[in-house]
Amino acid sequence: MNDLIETKESQTPVKISDLKQFILFNSEKSKNILQQIKSLDKLDIAKEVLKLKQEELKNVALMTVEAEIKMNKIVDELIKESIESGNKIKLYNLITEHERRIYKNLTLYQDEVEKTINKLIEEKRLPNSNNIILKINQENKKAGIKRMYKQIMVNTSYSPRILRWIIKTLNEYKDKSKDTFESTNYYIAINALEKILNNIMQEKRNNEKES
Repeated sequence: MNDLIETKESQTPVKISDLKQFILFNSEKSKNILQQIKSLDKLDIAKEVLKLKQEELKNVALMTVEAEIKMNKIVDELIKESIESGNKIKLYNLITEHERRIYKNLTLYQDEVEKTINKLIEEKRLPNSNNIILKINQENKKAGIKRMYKQIMVNTSYSPRILRWIIKTLNEYKDKSKDTFESTNYYIAINALEKILNNIMQEKRNNEKES
C-alpha cells in the first residue's frame, strides 16, 4: 500500500478543496463500476471481462484511499501550524469528525488496505473507506477470538462469563458466514467450548455440593 501510494502520488490533487472533489468523484465512480460488476456477473460473461472491471474498481478504490490519507496528513499539518501560531482553524469547514476518524484509521491500517479492498470486491461490496475500516475491524476481532480460542484449548481456566461471550460471538459469526467450510469450523469450535463450559459448571456444582 505504501509503495502504491508513492507511485501514484502525482495522480491525486494537493489542495484540500480539490482532494474533496477527487474523493467525491471517485466514490461515485466506484459505485458505478460495482454495479457494472454485479450486472456482468448475472450475465455469466467471460471471466476476463469481469476481472478487468474488478481491477478497475480496485485501482479507483486505492486512489481514493490515497487521497483520503493525504487529506488526513494535510489536516494534521494545519492543526500543528495552528497550535504553533496560536491561530485557531475551523475544522468543520475542511473535514467532518467522522471523515477525520475514518481517514486516521486508514492511515493507521495502510498495510491492510489493499487486501481488504480485494476481499470487499470478492464479496461484491463497495470498497469505500467506511467498509474498509469496518472489514479490518471485523477481521481483527475474528483473529482475536481465534487466538483466545486456541489459548482456551490449552488452558481451560477461563471464567464461564468469558466462555459464554466467546460462544455467543462465534455463533454470530457462524450465522453471518456464507462459507460452508468456515461455518463448519465455527460449529466445531462452539461445540468444543460448550463442552469446556459444561465441565466447568459441573465441577462448580460438585464443589458446591461438597461444601
